[in-house]
Amino acid sequence: MKDTIITALISCLITSFIWAKTIPEEKDCIEVVRIEKQTVDWNKLIEAIIWRESRGNDNSVNHKSNAVGCLQITPIYLKQCNKIAGHEKYKLSDRYSRIKSIEMFNLYQSHFNPEKDLHLAIKLHNPRANYSYHRDIEKKYKDLINK
Repeated sequence: MKDTIITALISCLITSFIWAKTIPEEKDCIEVVRIEKQTVDWNKLIEAIIWRESRGNDNSVNHKSNAVGCLQITPIYLKQCNKIAGHEKYKLSDRYSRIKSIEMFNLYQSHFNPEKDLHLAIKLHNPRANYSYHRDIEKKYKDLINK
């Protein structure tokens, strides 16, 4: 029993330390709040995500995650899009098509993010991404809308 309690305490301490390292600085949180109040230009957001995911390369491949194409669509993402569509609408090869990739992105987002929330869109597209991934997309998005 004593060992179990000690193990649980150590686990809590390690988890707290990890979370402390991933919490953004206060100034970054303020910046996030500012962008939330803007109307989202969905096409510019897609462009920003494409830039971050593949730098616009439709043939980009991530062998580790098996993600491909301009939006780095994974087989699981594609399977979920087919489930939303209600039939086998997309094939794995469709991930190399910019048009089909954007279509899958829009289908996925319209299902899980109908309000088109910018931050939710980023999180849904890459749920395991770290804070710098989000920050990079937000910065690129701001650059694109301010052109």
